[in-house]
Amino acid sequence: MNLMLDIPMTRLGLSQNGQESYKADYWELSDLTLGGKWRFDLKRGRGTKRHQSLSLGVHLPTGVTDRRDRTGTLLEPHMQPGTGGFGMVFGYSFTKSTLRTATWASIEYEHAFDQSRFTHGDHLEGSVSYGWWLKNPDTLDTWGANWAWGVYGEWAGNDSHFGATDLDSGGYMGGVHTTFIVKKSRHEFKAGVMVPLIRHVNGTQLS
Repeated sequence: MNLMLDIPMTRLGLSQNGQESYKADYWELSDLTLGGKWRFDLKRGRGTKRHQSLSLGVHLPTGVTDRRDRTGTLLEPHMQPGTGGFGMVFGYSFTKSTLRTATWASIEYEHAFDQSRFTHGDHLEGSVSYGWWLKNPDTLDTWGANWAWGVYGEWAGNDSHFGATDLDSGGYMGGVHTTFIVKKSRHEFKAGVMVPLIRHVNGTQLS
């Protein structure tokens, strides 16, 4: 079991009719996530390794919810760094590596508990990747490099304001990605690019 702490930072910059001074521009701490990851399946064979993991986390309402723009107007709830409420996140991941290739798959689901003022919609994202070892890490002390290709998708449900569904929120997106991975022992460095192929937003939203 591994414990995890996610500390996100949010930057928001908005303008109206090109007047940058009209809206907000700030960096702020968002909601923290405290959780754990359990590797429930680990198998090693000659030239192969496979493991599966489950993760569970809790979103804590640590981000502020009263940010205002430069005119003093309170920003809309979905533009605030924090949600003002608790939430949960659940994930699953699968990895299989051989002497020549590696496969990764993951899925993550987020849910915010109902709030009287504003509640984020559910969020689901998943990814599947397949890569080739350019240099296989034969032992824990040697480094390896992998070039992977895959698909990615995410879906966001409708938010709610004061118990009413916001039809101008949520949507979905899907695309392909490529990632270059360098690893040694327990350390990994990843650099990748994702190209969206399909995208849909519900109602009218800011682009």
